[in-house]
Amino acid sequence: LKNSFFYKINDKNPEVLWIRENTPPNAVFLTQDTLYHPALLAGRKLFLGWPYFPWSFGYDVDKRAKIQEKILTSTNIQETCPLLRQHKIDYLSLSNTREDLTKKDKFWENNFPTVYQNKENGFIIFYLGKCER
Repeated sequence: LKNSFFYKINDKNPEVLWIRENTPPNAVFLTQDTLYHPALLAGRKLFLGWPYFPWSFGYDVDKRAKIQEKILTSTNIQETCPLLRQHKIDYLSLSNTREDLTKKDKFWENNFPTVYQNKENGFIIFYLGKCER
């Protein structure tokens, strides 16, 4: 391709490998906006992810972004679970890249099991099965 460039992506990082080996292929992840999220590189679905991708497929990105923000900033399990069930979200991954979210981590830690954590980079995955469908 003319004027194209090559960008190497590491799909062998610990997060990608853990997700690939420990989550079902049809799992849905709620993530922070990241262009190359490990769940996506592992072949899993993202609720929103990088907005350009769902937008280009015709999804209502603004609506999903509002739902995502409501879930990510929630501190009420009775409010959160119906949203997780409605949107069939199985896992939540957070990283220390957004300060406002790390303040909310206690809510997630107190209500959902941590199934993966990398203390070096702050990446964490919660299983949201407490809100079974």
